[in-house]
Amino acid sequence: MTDSPSTDPDTATTDRVRTLPAWLSVLLILLCLAAGGGFLYWYFTGNVLSRTTVIIPKEELDKQRAQAASAPERQRWARGQLNISDPDGLHAQPGDGGGSNAQGSWSVKAGDAAATARRDASGRLSYRFTYLRTDLLSPDQYQTMVATWRLTRDEAMAKAVALTPEQLVALRNEAASLGIIMSPEDRARVEGQFKTYFDATTDPARKEAVNQIVSAMKEISPRQFEPTRKQMVERVERIRTLLTPEQWEAWKKTGG
Repeated sequence: MTDSPSTDPDTATTDRVRTLPAWLSVLLILLCLAAGGGFLYWYFTGNVLSRTTVIIPKEELDKQRAQAASAPERQRWARGQLNISDPDGLHAQPGDGGGSNAQGSWSVKAGDAAATARRDASGRLSYRFTYLRTDLLSPDQYQTMVATWRLTRDEAMAKAVALTPEQLVALRNEAASLGIIMSPEDRARVEGQFKTYFDATTDPARKEAVNQIVSAMKEISPRQFEPTRKQMVERVERIRTLLTPEQWEAWKKTGG
């Protein structure tokens, strides 16, 4: 006699195969596709593991930082670096966005030169007069000045060329920026025009003061180019005697 399946609800098997509704199956498939697509998009566009990592050797990174630090002060002193192709006039802006008497720096470009005024937190004004042209020194002479700026700022580089304390002091005495040689009369003239600009209370008055600075610098800079260039060449020659040939060779290998 063959046993028949029990119909007792307490003993009936419960491992029946259940089927999902068609609409629920379709929904699950769509959700899986969306999740997979989202993961691929994240992986190739946002995942940090998919990005290319460029490792810069420490020596190269240090060299880049030192080169930035040794850039001529004429390029770093003003808040906005000027180029010879920029239009004449006022370019730099106050550091705190205030008026003409606020702390900050102001540069007036005039042809191939610039006059810059800087007011510090104490209210003290200082001035810098620079050429924007690149022929003040030859490329080789300019590299000597780069060496001076870098060796006086980079302790590791100074050690690499075995710079003595006496040599360091001597280099620092020669490390001034490439500024225009200004006579006391020329300097007083331009600084007075800046004072007129700062004291002006109207835009037309300030504009006229800037025009006066531009005019003065265009008259001064051509006249002072040769004296300034001569002084710079003499400075380069002095600098070249401060280090031994072996030290200059070490500089060329490590930083030049």
